[in-house]
Amino acid sequence: MMKFSRAGLANAWVLQDGEEPPPAAHLVTPRRGYLHHGLYVGHGRIIHYPGLIGGFQRRAVEEVSLTQFARGRPVAVRTDSNPRFDRDSSSPRTRQT
Repeated sequence: MMKFSRAGLANAWVLQDGEEPPPAAHLVTPRRGYLHHGLYVGHGRIIHYPGLIGGFQRRAVEEVSLTQFARGRPVAVRTDSNPRFDRDSSSPRTRQT
């Protein structure tokens, strides 16, 4: 496990090729000027907020593959998060409507 060297993420490790994060892991990946966050829900899938379209139109939270979430950048697992729910209940809760 490599440490993620971005500022503010001293308590994170970078996923290696083929490595799967633990269920309900808080994932981050660098974007231009910010860190993008997501929640790992298993089977290579992440739930995240994709942002605004053209800077104005809101989009819904979506489920994407780890590859889509990463966009070719490293993905780190934050270990300093303070979750409100345990790992077993987090993933099913994210899919409730």
